[in-house]
Amino acid sequence: MSAKKTKNVEVSVNVADEVLTLNRASAIFSSLVKILAVQRNQIPFSYQTFSLLVNRVRRDDEDASKEGSWKAFQVEKQRDLAKNTVQDYEKFLKMIQIGFENSVQEAVILFGATIFTPKEIWHVEFPKDMKTNFWSTRNSQQAVDQIVSAIGFHKQLWESFSRQLLPTNMYLMLKIDESKTISQGFLEMFTKNEDFTIPGRCPVSKITIQNNLSESAMGNRFLDLSFLGDVLHRSPEKKTENCQWYECDVSVKGFKDVLVKGKSIWNL
Repeated sequence: MSAKKTKNVEVSVNVADEVLTLNRASAIFSSLVKILAVQRNQIPFSYQTFSLLVNRVRRDDEDASKEGSWKAFQVEKQRDLAKNTVQDYEKFLKMIQIGFENSVQEAVILFGATIFTPKEIWHVEFPKDMKTNFWSTRNSQQAVDQIVSAIGFHKQLWESFSRQLLPTNMYLMLKIDESKTISQGFLEMFTKNEDFTIPGRCPVSKITIQNNLSESAMGNRFLDLSFLGDVLHRSPEKKTENCQWYECDVSVKGFKDVLVKGKSIWNL
């Protein structure tokens, strides 16, 4: 019997109405991570809802010590796990922000026991030479939301979102252009991994972010047209030997909502 063929998907999403900066790319990728967290069954609710519910949980140590029951112990254990998961996601998102203070070329999210044995991979490729900041009259969050929606509702990604995946670990890899200045904060939180390559043994969903601006985007903003010329007519980029993969020192373990005597901690 022949081995089952790995299902890989590759899509492109164009940012036509806004110059894509590193700051916006960071916001887009962070939003994608929040979507993947719930879509890939790593948390039971949307990130915002999960975080809100966990922060509302109050430990009642006095009642727990009085009851001293197995149920009380299991409830507190689940609450602690939920709180730890939220804290880990907060650290993880902070690491993304730190990472995108540098010249990020590509970003990879791996789900699995280790980075060497992933169950599935989400690979995002960004435009080369993104600027740190760029003046715009448009609402930045609105622009980010539209791009993230385009990714979330992309038909070719439906199968990737619907594929079954149990709670597991989430890892982050960033490909950095080392010919540009790298912040000290980044080097303290990320470790260079010269041996990393994207494995071909598991499903890979690749999203290529393009930044081919429309004529209306040019007409509605006071932009540097010499810069826009490079963006609008981007020629195929040559691979540079200066780019290296870095592994984030922070990972996140998926939260499994375990029932305690038929109820979850959210119903107690």
